[in-house]
Amino acid sequence: MYERDRDVAGEHWMGVQEAATYLGIHRATLFRAINSGMIIADYTTPKGRARFRQETVDVFKEKLKAQATGHLHTDVPVQVLARLAHLCAGTSPSTNPVAVIKEVIQFLCPPVGSFDMVVVAMRVPDEHDPFALRILAEQGFPKQLKAAYEYLRPCEVFPVITAMSTGAPVICDDIRSRPYPHASALRAMTQNGVVSYAAFPIATGSGRTRAVIGTLVVCGRSPHKFSRRDELFLGGVADALSACITNSALRETIIQTDDANTLDSETALTVASDLLETAYDHVRRARTGTQLAPGIGLLCDLFTRRSYALATWVDGFLPEPYSANSETGETRGDDEEDVKLAQYRSNLKSLVVRTRLGHGLTREQWSGATAVALPTPLPSGAPGAVGAVWRGRRVDVVAEEILLSTLASACAVVSQYTMMESDYSRKRA
Repeated sequence: MYERDRDVAGEHWMGVQEAATYLGIHRATLFRAINSGMIIADYTTPKGRARFRQETVDVFKEKLKAQATGHLHTDVPVQVLARLAHLCAGTSPSTNPVAVIKEVIQFLCPPVGSFDMVVVAMRVPDEHDPFALRILAEQGFPKQLKAAYEYLRPCEVFPVITAMSTGAPVICDDIRSRPYPHASALRAMTQNGVVSYAAFPIATGSGRTRAVIGTLVVCGRSPHKFSRRDELFLGGVADALSACITNSALRETIIQTDDANTLDSETALTVASDLLETAYDHVRRARTGTQLAPGIGLLCDLFTRRSYALATWVDGFLPEPYSANSETGETRGDDEEDVKLAQYRSNLKSLVVRTRLGHGLTREQWSGATAVALPTPLPSGAPGAVGAVWRGRRVDVVAEEILLSTLASACAVVSQYTMMESDYSRKRA
């Protein structure tokens, strides 16, 4: 039976839900603050429910407010939760929630916090990987570790995947004394200096309606004994992040923008027309001797540039094979993106070669990108294939298929001319 609050000497006692609403924080976050001793209940009912006086809640609210823009000497848990509470409790539309989350996780790393690496990521599931992630904010994570993660997923299980799939934190004080059971994930972590870690699911709802929407991960380069206070605090941060992400509609925005770069049919037809026109025009000029015969590279570069693909690969056409990427000839100055693009090209090559012997279009969802490959007959009659990779999650790839089919046709025109020239040269010899 519901236990009513009882006024004592005319006082109003606030329950946990009322106090959390008043403070502008998640109820679970207030529970964690109580358990960690950051706020002490003035009264506990016989059934164990916490009750607070108005002045107690006001004092804690002022403490949160004061710490929202706190300094290095202040209590880190209060700083972090206060800043997140400030974001949850009705910030203006102009507030950038990602910027605030990035600011908050800096408190978890030195010189303020005790963790060397922190990452907050959103879950963006697709048909190939129900636990695909989009990083919102990170601090201290090695670029090679992120590249290894993207390469090994979705086949390999990492601690973050275990936390999201079970809905419970996964914590390791020392990976050397309690190694992770999945060898490839363990090797990727140890090679990048991860010795201790904790992965907390970011979830909404409760009971049957509970849904994991992301994850908070902290790692250390040395052993770290995760105390009960650490667990309560990090769980509170995960709860607060859930409220921030939900209240700011950040999750919906991310899911919507996953398909923001999808090609429309009109653009695809325009690029397709340019590909065929370029192929036929260059072959005509080559036949009249006004210029050299075009290479497959010219068409791939045009395709990559006009379709905004990250990389393109064709296999089987003469001269073969040929790859192109959208950064050709540019100086990026971004090692992480260079590593990612190199991995995309390597994976794309493998996909195209496999598709060459297939019977239809192949689509694969990679971390932050979609790869599409299409088998096609070569002028010689042998099997060939073309493929490309684009940013974002793309479920409907009709326009991409049109473009790849046209690229195959344009390459066939060039390849056929190359074969004819080769035969003619041999006969003359």
